[in-house]
Amino acid sequence: MKLAKVVFTALAIAVVFATSAFADFMAAEVAEKVKPYVVTIEGVRISFASVSFTSRQQRILQSYNTGTIVSKQGYIITAEGALDDVEAMEVTLADGRKYEAVPIVQDKGYGIGLLKIKNPPADLKSVKFGDPKRIMQGESVVVLGSAGGYGHTLSYGIVSAIRNVRLPSGQIVPGMIQTDVVVNTGNEGSPLFNAAGEVIGMQAVYGGGGSMQNVTFFMPADLVKRVTDELIDTEEPAFRPWVGIMPYAGSQNFQGRIREMSDDLKMYMNLPDEYWDVGMLIYKVWEGSPAYDAGLRYQDFVVKINGELLKSIGQFEDLVYNSKEGDLMIFGVIRRDRYQEFEVVVGNHPEDTLQYYI
Repeated sequence: MKLAKVVFTALAIAVVFATSAFADFMAAEVAEKVKPYVVTIEGVRISFASVSFTSRQQRILQSYNTGTIVSKQGYIITAEGALDDVEAMEVTLADGRKYEAVPIVQDKGYGIGLLKIKNPPADLKSVKFGDPKRIMQGESVVVLGSAGGYGHTLSYGIVSAIRNVRLPSGQIVPGMIQTDVVVNTGNEGSPLFNAAGEVIGMQAVYGGGGSMQNVTFFMPADLVKRVTDELIDTEEPAFRPWVGIMPYAGSQNFQGRIREMSDDLKMYMNLPDEYWDVGMLIYKVWEGSPAYDAGLRYQDFVVKINGELLKSIGQFEDLVYNSKEGDLMIFGVIRRDRYQEFEVVVGNHPEDTLQYYI
């Protein structure tokens, strides 16, 4: 029996070391393959340290971020904050070549910034986007960034989870990729690669305190590509679908579940049996929003959208997220014991709205 335990332990240790060695090899191989697609972005800003009636002192501030080449014409995406108040920008390629770049547009809603190399070299290579829908929990992933301002620093780990996440702008993004990859200052905007060297995500949100500390989220590649294509085409912030509703419990409950309503509240609303375990209670409607213009109001109880029963807030978020501008959403609502329908035309999310409106 003791011999069997020793053999089993030895095999387990061998598997751990083999797995680690494979991950190391995969990371090194992918990093070498994707280096040409990743750049270090140096931004220069001017800060006035002190101002008086007779003089003012200037300070030159430098910042470093990570960018991904998305076009042979020299377009690069990064975190939108990298473009804040920059006086000059320079990008460094993997082989050390440096080029002047200019900011094109900041999309604060999605957190993506677009810049362009002024005179791109003829041999510039653009990255290939993968399909984030094929990602599996536990799969190995690689991040190539500019941690501390040092170009092409490597981190790797696994996909921890796929979940809906609210960006700092208030935008809900389904399918965000949660990883255990360490992302340091300078890695803002860094791409997430799979074992095939395809971009499957872009660094978008740092984890906060508490249980989310040291957690990094990456925006899924299909969304990144859609937003990027729109930024290049229009040089304006990309379309963000919204209807202007804050569900019941608002900021407290955006984990894809309907907050449980007491039986007393259900009875007070006189809900029919068929809607007893479904629906979404509207807590607020943004004045002037598509939902408001359609007639939806506080305490309306949404039980159907486009004829289908609404079973969760997450389902509602997905429906809005996947809508196009001008799409029609038919809300089946119980108001004052009566079932009514309202036609809501999906609009573009304005920048001045508070968080937690969908």
